[in-house]
Amino acid sequence: MGIIGSRTLSNLFIYLNFLWIILFLVILVMKKRYLAIIAGVVGSILLYILFSSGLRIRVSTSMNLFLVSLGYGFSIFSWLWLLLDRDGRDVEWSIISIMGLFIVCYLSYGSAKLGIISTIEKSLTSLYGWMAFLMVVGYLYLAIRNMSSAAQEKLDLLRLLTIGFIIQFSREVVFLFTNVRNLSFEVLLFNSIIKTNSILPFVYLLHRFISRRFDETLMRR
Repeated sequence: MGIIGSRTLSNLFIYLNFLWIILFLVILVMKKRYLAIIAGVVGSILLYILFSSGLRIRVSTSMNLFLVSLGYGFSIFSWLWLLLDRDGRDVEWSIISIMGLFIVCYLSYGSAKLGIISTIEKSLTSLYGWMAFLMVVGYLYLAIRNMSSAAQEKLDLLRLLTIGFIIQFSREVVFLFTNVRNLSFEVLLFNSIIKTNSILPFVYLLHRFISRRFDETLMRR
């Protein structure tokens, strides 16, 4: 069967996380980071499709499945897009994202014992095999592209890898210490290294393509 990674999400966690996403959305609107908002919405849709078809997931209602997808997708993809913007506020955006998740997890800590819960389970030997494949292909392409690019156009691959690791590692640590994530070193290691980094090269290429044509307020450059 392989290693199984699971998360237990109480209804309180799901609803608080939804409220946090709304607050984060308000912050992004106030800062006019519209491309980051779009990235978050697209990420939510992709995760909803994944959760609906590719994972062993038990939720109390179909609405909870939507809210879980929204919470995960919007927070990760919008945060990722903001860091790729390189606007000099990487630390601030990261603190906002990590602290928001921590507060939600802390407030809902132990509430799984009080009501209906939703669980997500993933097999590291199936889904994560594909994630590892995507990561290798994506970063190999960027490395080869770097070798044939002019010096001023070279991508900082170490920074990209670090972004992917920090985003997922910080979330996994919060989940671990608030009992959302089951205690497993293998799951922590696999998720931190592979999960966000499996999509990051492709998100970077999309970010590069769009950012050359539009600014964050959706105005043409």
